Amino acid sequence: MKDIEVLIVSGRERKRPANLVCNREQMFPAGHTEREIREYGLSGDVKRVSVDDIKNKTDASLVVILDDDTYVPHDFINRVISFNNLFRDAGILCGPVYPTLDSDFSKSYYTYELKFGSSVVSDITKEQNSYPSMIGCVISGEAYNRFLYSPTITNRHKSVDNSFFLTAITKEFKIYYSSKLFKARYLEKSDIEITVLSDYYYNMGYQDGLAASAKSQDEKRTELWDRFVNSPEMFDNTMPRWLFDSDMKSNGEYAEMLVLSKCKYQIGFYEGMLGKEVI
Repeated sequence: MKDIEVLIVSGRERKRPANLVCNREQMFPAGHTEREIREYGLSGDVKRVSVDDIKNKTDASLVVILDDDTYVPHDFINRVISFNNLFRDAGILCGPVYPTLDSDFSKSYYTYELKFGSSVVSDITKEQNSYPSMIGCVISGEAYNRFLYSPTITNRHKSVDNSFFLTAITKEFKIYYSSKLFKARYLEKSDIEITVLSDYYYNMGYQDGLAASAKSQDEKRTELWDRFVNSPEMFDNTMPRWLFDSDMKSNGEYAEMLVLSKCKYQIGFYEGMLGKEVI
């Protein structure tokens, strides 16, 4: 069995910088991890894949999922191996993600950071609402094979994320969050175009719905009634609030973006939980 396998999910073609600074550290593209694997004498490889190519079996002890827009510290693999050696019951190791777009959007767009005071590592197994995106996660080979990790692929949606998988593995493994396993997300102005933004929120809704799909039929009906009929304002509480700015009421393009994003989140939630296409 190999020590480690790094899967780099190919994204949109763009001219990406050779490195960038985040958290006062120099960060490098995901492909840089190949150098580390060689330097540490680990058995393993770095594979560039499409979402459709990802297999649900691995012959590695650890699988790291990154993409072309993910930047990591120069010693990221060393940190991964170290934490894995310390927490042998881990099914998932994850950490913060910081966006690099110089805009107000970057305050929350693609941001993933949990606050646990001075704690370097925290067990978030029972905190379903705090689960990470799969991009940037480290999965133990045992958990990967036991619960058959796969991306979310439907007729209209493809995503490396799989909240159902994250929920399932907690039956036998732990999910650990560490502030030292941080990554940077490289974004461009094109990443805040309406179509891209709404797809991001559709995926967020779909993943929330996917996590809820394990509930009983009665629980699903109650969830739908509460969210869509009885208390539709619940979506305002569960959705990220960073899009809302009352000073932008007169901005037609902004209003269009806000409405579309909220609708796409709701559609995603419905389709993720029930496995049905709305339209």
